[in-house]
Amino acid sequence: MVYSVAQWAMLASISKLGTPYMVGQFALGLAVSAPVYMFTNMQLRTIQATDAKGIFSFPDYFGLRVVASAAGLAIVLLLAIFNGDSHQTKLIIIAVGAAKCLESLSDAVYGLCQKHERMKFISISLGIKGIGSVAALFLILRLTHSLFQASCAMAAWWLLLFVCVDLRWAAHLVKLEPPHPRKWLPHFNRRTLARLSFVAFPMGIQTMLASLAVNVPRYVVDHDMGTAMLGRFAAMAYFIVAGHTVIAAVGNSVQAPLSRCWHSSLPAFRRLLFKCGAFAFAVGLAGAILAAVAGRAILTLFYNPEYATHPEVFVMLMFSAAFYYVGSILGGGVAIVRRFWTYTLLYSCVPLLALLVAWLLIPRIGLMGAAVATLAYCVANAVIPIAVIASAHKDEARLRAVEPLPRGSAYATFSGSA
Repeated sequence: MVYSVAQWAMLASISKLGTPYMVGQFALGLAVSAPVYMFTNMQLRTIQATDAKGIFSFPDYFGLRVVASAAGLAIVLLLAIFNGDSHQTKLIIIAVGAAKCLESLSDAVYGLCQKHERMKFISISLGIKGIGSVAALFLILRLTHSLFQASCAMAAWWLLLFVCVDLRWAAHLVKLEPPHPRKWLPHFNRRTLARLSFVAFPMGIQTMLASLAVNVPRYVVDHDMGTAMLGRFAAMAYFIVAGHTVIAAVGNSVQAPLSRCWHSSLPAFRRLLFKCGAFAFAVGLAGAILAAVAGRAILTLFYNPEYATHPEVFVMLMFSAAFYYVGSILGGGVAIVRRFWTYTLLYSCVPLLALLVAWLLIPRIGLMGAAVATLAYCVANAVIPIAVIASAHKDEARLRAVEPLPRGSAYATFSGSA
């Protein structure tokens, strides 16, 4: 929670001390690097935390994370070099990309903490990271008025935290793991890295596609309308992230009950999943109503009056959030029914949909076109998991009708290969 607030506070700090163009530069750095690291991370933290049998050791996960993060940073460097923006914007993209690389390495340690239920360690690390990031960025930006130097200060803080805090916890927690010659240091065995990559690859594709779909309207806004307009759009869109903090907390808390219901009672699974989806939609709808009533005042309060010149775009974005939240919370249901490849294949169309809508509408109606493209992505983000879960539910119900299984269906496990 503290880290999510801190991420918003960094954007707000840039808007208060800088210009919409600077906010756009920072948002572009995030938009370029996020899909790259979403792919290279491959949800290794989740796979690591659920590796109860210890098929792979922490040095194996850490080794793959080091290789993948280095590859991600190289990709960000290439994207920045061939980006058509100014030299200063390219430097900011590289600085943000370097910070995200360090964040990816810390995430490997968080996976180890989560596996051994040391969630307090993760909370402390994220809290220190968030507060320190805001302080470093705010102080350096105020002293130098250089967003590049402020971004470098943020990356330097993340490096210091990784070396002095995260790695110390890794060295401590690895003692709870089966002995390994490398202890907590990364292990670069080619065969092991290839096996682990094969397991994690589909998860990397899906998360990359999701991040790409979110950022496609921002790429088009930056190309067609300029970086300053991207800054205004990103500032409004970031309120979606704030609401998602609540949805993520609810989604994490209902994962275990949903899993039990899936294996024991399909009607109970349907009821609980419907309640979760309805709650998520209600949160988003409440945000849209609040934006319609007081959107201009909210944007002026948190940013500056120049960010409040498109209140109708803000309302559309917050309405989109209702569908985004539904898709987010139902994504956990997809994990329970184990239809990863089906979900990934269907999701491959979503970035293309967002690109098509953005390409058609942004040149005609400006930021409202970007908001409509966001709405199109969010609706697809909600519909696809509903379709996947409904298909799995139908197959499971048919299987149980033929041969009731008192302790849960084997099909739920088998269908993971679908």
